[in-house]
Parts: sequence; C-alpha cells; structure tokens
Amino acid sequence: MTGRNNLKPPFTVKSLTRTPLGSIYVSDLKDIFSTLLFQLDLSYKEPKKSIFSLVKKDHNFSFTVSNAIEILGKLNLEINYGSTVTRISYEIKPKFAMELLQIFFHSKMLHCPDDKTMSKLTSKMIILQPTPKGVAILHSFCLKFGIYQVENIKLPKILNSNFNTMELITFERHSRTDSIIHNVYSDKILFLQVMGRKMNIWSALNGPDSIDGLGNYFNKFEDKSNFLFSDCLNSSLEPSSFFAYLKQRQAEAQNLQKQNDIEIKKEKIWNPLKQDEITPFYHRFYTNPDSDSHVQYYTSNCGLRFFNKRIIKVNGKEKSVYHCFSGKAIVQFLMDCTDIIYYNKAVKVASVFLKLGLIENQTEPAGEFIDSKSHIYILTNKGYELLQWPKKIVENIIDPLAKSKSITIEGSSENFEVNSCEDFNCKAAKNISLFSTLHDPGLKYLFRQFLTTNLCSENLNAYDDITDFQRKMSVLKKLLRLKNKAKRDIQNSELMELINDISSSSITDNKIVTIRMAIKKLSEKCLMSGYNIYALYLSDNAPNGLNIDFKLKEGIKELVSSKFDLMMMPLDSKELEHSLVEDRKGFPDCSARQEVNDDIDNVPSKNSLNSSLTTTIKEAEKYPNTTPTLQLQNYKNLALSISSPTTISLGPSLKVLIKMETFYDEVKINVGRMMESDSLDKFLNSDIFNNIPIALPQ
Repeated sequence: MTGRNNLKPPFTVKSLTRTPLGSIYVSDLKDIFSTLLFQLDLSYKEPKKSIFSLVKKDHNFSFTVSNAIEILGKLNLEINYGSTVTRISYEIKPKFAMELLQIFFHSKMLHCPDDKTMSKLTSKMIILQPTPKGVAILHSFCLKFGIYQVENIKLPKILNSNFNTMELITFERHSRTDSIIHNVYSDKILFLQVMGRKMNIWSALNGPDSIDGLGNYFNKFEDKSNFLFSDCLNSSLEPSSFFAYLKQRQAEAQNLQKQNDIEIKKEKIWNPLKQDEITPFYHRFYTNPDSDSHVQYYTSNCGLRFFNKRIIKVNGKEKSVYHCFSGKAIVQFLMDCTDIIYYNKAVKVASVFLKLGLIENQTEPAGEFIDSKSHIYILTNKGYELLQWPKKIVENIIDPLAKSKSITIEGSSENFEVNSCEDFNCKAAKNISLFSTLHDPGLKYLFRQFLTTNLCSENLNAYDDITDFQRKMSVLKKLLRLKNKAKRDIQNSELMELINDISSSSITDNKIVTIRMAIKKLSEKCLMSGYNIYALYLSDNAPNGLNIDFKLKEGIKELVSSKFDLMMMPLDSKELEHSLVEDRKGFPDCSARQEVNDDIDNVPSKNSLNSSLTTTIKEAEKYPNTTPTLQLQNYKNLALSISSPTTISLGPSLKVLIKMETFYDEVKINVGRMMESDSLDKFLNSDIFNNIPIALPQ
C-alpha cells in the first residue's frame, strides 16, 4: 500500500496465463502489445527522400526489433485513477521477447514497411510498424482501462493518425481454454461481416478503400485539413478530445448504414481522395488477393475482396468461375480484420463457412477447406440468400459444373442480390430474455455492439469480469478440497508402504506440493481480478463506474482498502474448509455454444512445473465428479513442512476473497437487473438487432 489516497494491490502475479495447450492467452498478448506501444512512444516523422532514389527512409510510428526487445525487458505502465492505481508491468527476457514479437508479427499486429512481403523476423535491425489491426487493439486497450480519462498519461499519437482505421471484429473466448465461443447464429453474423454490405471485386484501378466516415478516428474535428499534419501530432491528445471523438464516432457509425445504401456510380478511373484521407497502407498491387503482402486490409467495412473471374482446372478441363475468392484470401481477411492471433485458428473459422454450406469449393467440390491461392470458392445460394445484397443488375448464369448457381454481373459489381430470402419471424424477439442473450454468442455480440454504440457497455463488461472472477473462485475452492483429499491419501499411502514395503508417499507428497503451488498461483490471480474489478467499476473516480447502491460500494471499498499481511494471520483449516465447502452455482453453459479449439505452434514452450499446475487445475475443475488423478513425470522428492504454507500464507487473502466474492455476487445481480430493465428492450427494438437477416436461435 503506497500513499494515503492511492490504493495499490498488495501482490504481483509473476507469470503469464496459459491455456492447457500451452499458448498464452489472447488477452495477455493484447495487453503486452499495447503496453509496448505505450512505452515505445512512437511519433510521426516527416518523410525524407534519398537523393539517389524515391524510397522513403523514415517511416511514421516505426521502431526496430532491437528497440522493442530492450523495452520488453522492463515494461511498466501505471494508471492512476485518483483513488486507485493500476500497474501493468512485465519483465521479459530477450529470447522470449523475440518470440513474442514473432507472434505479434504473424498475427498481423506488426509489419515491416521496408518489405511488405516479409513473412518472418530474421534480424534485430528490421524496422517495424503497427498495422491498423495493432492500432485497433491499442485503441481497445485505452477504452478498457479508461486511459482517456487519466490526466497523467499521454495517449499515443498513433491513435489520432490515419493508422487508426480498423473496426476490428472481436470474439468472446472461453475463460479456461481461450477458445473462441461460437454457434451457428454467431457464425452467420461473422459471415455477414466478412462478406460486407456489397460484393467487393478487386481491380488494380479500384483505388484505396475509403476510410472517410468509416473506421478512421483522426478526421473527426472541425479543422480536417490541418488536423493530421498539425500540432496534434506534436503534442498529446487531450483526454476530453479523445472522449469527444468517441461519441462522434458512434454518431457517424449510425449514419454509415444510411450512406452505404446510396448507390454511387463507379468510374473506370479512380478519383484520388485528399492526401490526409488516404491510408499509408494502400498499394494497388498489395491489395490484390493473390498478393504475398503481409497485410492487405486496413478497414473491415468493405468486406472480402473477390475476383471477377478465375480460370481453374477440374479433372483436367478448364473452367471459368465468376465472382469467386481463394482460400488464402478469406484467411487473410480474418487475420487482418479480427482479433485472431494464430493463423491455424483463422483457417478453422473459415472452414466453418464451408461446413455451413455458405461457400463452395470449386477446385475440389468434395474436399475440405484449403487455405491456398489455388483453391477457389464461390458463394452458394444459401450464402447469397443470407447476405441479401442490394439489387442493381442481376444476371443469373448457371455453371453446369457447379452444384449451385453462379451469379454474374456485367461490368461493375457494386450492387446486386439474390431475389429470394427467408421470412424471419422477428416477433420471436419478444421471448428473448437477458439470460438467453448473454449465453448465446451471436446475441451477446450484437448486444455488446448496441451497448457500445450507446456508450453504456460498462455494465456488460463488469458482468463478464465478475463472472470470470466467480469461475476462478470456483476452481480455487475445488483445489482446496483436492488438497484436503490428498492429505488423506498420505495416510493411506503410508499404511500401504508398511504392508507392501513400496515407497509411494513421495508421489503423494509431490502431488500436495503441486496443488499448493496451484492454489497460491490461482489465489494471486483471483486477487488481481478482484482488485481490477474494483478499480475499473467500483472505486471513486472509476473510469467505468457502475450506478449501484452506495452502501454496497462503501462495503466493497472498506474491504479492498483494508491492510493485511499475506504472511501473517494463519487461517484455521477447519474454518477454511467450512467457508469453501460449497461451490457457487453460476449460469450453466449454453448448450448451443461450441469452441474452436487451439492447436498452437510457434509459442514459447512451458516448463514441467507449469504443465503440472495446468494438469492440477484441469483436475480440480472435474472434482468431485470424477476421481482426481495427477500424472507427474521426472519429479523430485520434496519434503513437506509440518505447517502447511498454504494455510499460513494464504489464509488472510482467502478470507478477503471469500468476502469479495459475496460482494461481487450482489453487484452482478444489480448490474443484470439494470441491463434487463434499461437496455434489453431497446436492444431488441434496435436496428442492430432487427437488421440481421438470420433466424433467431432456438
């Protein structure tokens, strides 16, 4: 505890959270990446041209690999909200830092401006730039922690530049496996976003995708002509201005749908936009879906780029395919325009569209999804019907070799549609409850969009954070019961050793040590989660303050502000067992939910200790429904102390967690009631919900 009015958590978490497969959680990667960009303090540079060439030597907001590795060695960001302080810090060794930069690079958060086709970082002297996806992640990080309201922090200047043009598509992930949570309804919503509001056929004459009024955040004030290259890039963006442009962004986003409905005649020759309205990521060849460019999309609003015509060979015969795209192109869009980190996950998401019958492989009609340039896909009738693109010129040409219709438009393909569409029963929305909304991935995604548009997403964010805290606490309780069971096993193993003269107690001893370490690690994470919830939503001057009962807030404040020593006040084992004997009953998982499992390569390997802890936590989640087992290999004989370190050192923190959970249960109930009474009906009557041409999930 430091300072009289600034509360800091009396603990630190010294390891990254990993999934059972060993990959780092996406949320942790985003936080590390955003903190890195904060500490790099990137700036705008006037482009300088060499005397001997026209190649630009200086790049805006750029840095070297070696510089990033050095800063990753001691990352630190302190966010002072007035009454609380949140500190985000990492100390990453050079080898691991290089692996992290490779992950950031492969996930399309970074690119090399000197070599736009570079596929791997091979030198510490390589120059890197954040991509629109990377800047969008930084933007979300600022909103998440309310940094725009903190006076002592200068917002990164890149947020107010023409690098910030991406409306990133984000996924909800499972709290333990970090897998994407989805169902058929959410898959179809994603399909609509990937394909866009109209077919986007690529041509070298198209010119750049417009960022005016779409995802760009720099062009939001009155003086549009001087904003980008004026003093705004030479000074920090004021928090009030940042908050003002957020509100204006939401208003312009609502007008975007109306603007997109207006048919704009497409000229054969592109009329250039003003220089400050053109993204620096545009190049007419690198936007080619067949290009090897590391990054191709700088805005998600225009949708996937189609080919007007491709000639392929099927069974040795040439075949013309119209309005098609490659497997590589759709995976490229998912990597550039969503928060997917790992390439193989994007391939799995794209394969879902094939399984749903929305797209069809023309190269191998009966084959699985292949992410290559040579595998060509078209939209099926089912896909066209779902999209309901606006009608302009419709010419149906049936390809006899294809199983579905191929719809061809002469000339420009700005607007067209399939005539028929399903009659969706919107009256069913009256039966949708808050419970079903929050437990259906698609409905929850739309609900979050609605709340964000109306600047009231803090209720849903707090609800989710408390739910995650409750899940961690549930696992912690099961670990404590598992430890008590292991103690009883010691007595049985000692008896068997006397009878059979077999040394088995050392295995049980190591099991208890591993469980204790897992308890300590998870307790720290629970405390960190609890303090973050308090700082973001419940403290005085909280950036995302909740409108809940004053007495409830004061009770939480008194608990969180109380001083306690983690190494004192041993908690009686009977009292602890009595306090944690019952698991809290949370919402059951929605049966319609599915997970896209992670099979991650190219991630830092975990040591045997982390593997044991992961195994223990997975075992605890199943206990007591199944008999707990723990597979340990290459273990060392560690002697147990007479006094349990878990009972002695974690007693006071567990007491705090028990009380904190009780308070947060009540907060969650209050927040749920507010969303149900204030937001749910408005959402079900909003355009965001009613304009989705998808049958409601049963």
